[in-house]
Parts: sequence; C-alpha cells; structure tokens
Amino acid sequence: SQDTMSEVKLEFPSKQQAIDYAEKNNIDYYVVEPQKSKIIIKSYTDNFLKDK
Repeated sequence: SQDTMSEVKLEFPSKQQAIDYAEKNNIDYYVVEPQKSKIIIKSYTDNFLKDK
C-alpha cells in the first residue's frame, strides 16, 4: 500500500488521549472498545462428554 498511515496501529492510555491526538494531527480514526470475555470454568473430563 502507498499509504503507510493506514497500516499503523496506535494505543493510548485513555480513549480521550487517543481522540485528542487524532484530531490534533488531522488523522481519521475509529475507537475499538475492549470486550469482556466470559470465562467458563469446567473440568478436564468435560472435554470428553458427548452431550456438548
């Protein structure tokens, strides 16, 4: 790609700092909110149960 800026991923300590940086430098941006993952605790034998 000719546009290397489209391939750059930046991370900031806060969402507001990221937005301020992008707006100050006239950079198009989008914010990806972190998603919580649900942890399912199961035993080792659950891996071999047929009724999944």
